[in-house]
Amino acid sequence: MAISPLTSRSYAASRFQVTIDGEPVLLVKNVEGGLPKVDAAKEPTGSFNQPGNHLTTRSIEPINLEIAMTESSGLVSRVHDIINRRQHSRIQGEILHADPDDKIRFVQQFSNALITEVTYPTFDASGKDTVFLKLKIQPETASFQPAPGSSSIVPTGGRLNQKLWTTSAFRLSLEINGKAFKTDFCTKVEGLSVKIGSKPVQRGFFVLPEFIPTMVTMPKLSFHMPLHYSAELVQWFNDAVHNEHPSMTDGEARNSGYEATGSLEFLDPTRTKTLYEIRLEGVGPEQMGFVKSEGGANTMKSCKFDCYLTNMHVAGYK
Repeated sequence: MAISPLTSRSYAASRFQVTIDGEPVLLVKNVEGGLPKVDAAKEPTGSFNQPGNHLTTRSIEPINLEIAMTESSGLVSRVHDIINRRQHSRIQGEILHADPDDKIRFVQQFSNALITEVTYPTFDASGKDTVFLKLKIQPETASFQPAPGSSSIVPTGGRLNQKLWTTSAFRLSLEINGKAFKTDFCTKVEGLSVKIGSKPVQRGFFVLPEFIPTMVTMPKLSFHMPLHYSAELVQWFNDAVHNEHPSMTDGEARNSGYEATGSLEFLDPTRTKTLYEIRLEGVGPEQMGFVKSEGGANTMKSCKFDCYLTNMHVAGYK
């Protein structure tokens, strides 16, 4: 009697391993994508007045990966190289898909991949999530093959010190000319997403394109502050956006000198030790608004500041 594939439990979504340049990534929250795809085009005419179809451009789907913020991860080091030095490198890797007994059933391989997006998580004082780094990786080639009868085992488990990294433990600092703003009571910093442009280039008779890295785009800095502690930041916003400076000449940039510098620190659960730091350069206010007010709510009145960010420098692990 044949066994139904729905009841045989041949595969398990939680059993997988990601390897980059021969080194296993220690703790991966999730992974998807990275397979070939093709577009279809319709022919204007066909038999019986029915349009025909044929396959056209081939490409590889990006890989979306969420990894732990641990110092031993080679991927995190590559992120630092891109953000700090605009140094890009090609990635080779594979994803092993296993059954509930951790035996490998399918092998997914990719090569000549570029990191095209890096997203740091949203930090929220009331959050309980663990800190994970989201990556988007664009391969140039990929394959997906079954591994029937394989006796190889996918190792499971990660580092326990990842529990130290929580989205509720953070510190935002901003200052202008050595004068610090009072941001100790910042309640939320929205995720920072750095985008790395990639231009597809079709080469000769090759079916798949080659990807060339282009411009690195810095994210917006958006953070929430209780209105009670926002007087200095509101004044900063007003000076840069609302107020005029009649003493300035026509050739002088209006509201110059409003850009701030600062840092975003990832703290341990005791809030006394910095685990990781991102330095913020050229921060300028663009918009200020109030977080939605709700009748009967017990939360403090807050405002949100949206700022442009000229550059980031990852100081890294402390």
